[in-house]
Amino acid sequence: MSAGRRILDPRRLTFGDLRRLREALADHPVLKDEDGNSRDVADMLETRDFALVGTLCVLADRLRTDPDFTWEQAEEVELGDVEPDDDEDVAEREPDPPTGPGGSPGPGPATLPARRSRRKPSGAAAKSSSAPSTTSPDPSSS
Repeated sequence: MSAGRRILDPRRLTFGDLRRLREALADHPVLKDEDGNSRDVADMLETRDFALVGTLCVLADRLRTDPDFTWEQAEEVELGDVEPDDDEDVAEREPDPPTGPGGSPGPGPATLPARRSRRKPSGAAAKSSSAPSTTSPDPSSS
């Protein structure tokens, strides 16, 4: 791969990647299970088969720029050109900082304090209520 090492991580694929994979593999035997039933690309990406998932990721990556790239070509990509993503928990990863036009840094952190919610004073709620009281007088107090 001339573009440098690529990280194999199916969580980084887009819906467009899935569509391109389905179109490219529509008639390919890889989308059939042992019984000849169709398999979905998204389900295949969730397996623990490194070769299968890796090949799908390579194919998806290459299909972004070369619509004629094939499954067979993806299988021949050298492992030294790709590496698995060792990050087990994507949720723990810091998000990329936002960028503005032309790759300039995005806005900085918010500097205004959080706005406090306004609560009515407890006496104001009782005064504004025009409904009659539902409590009856205690008969023992008379």
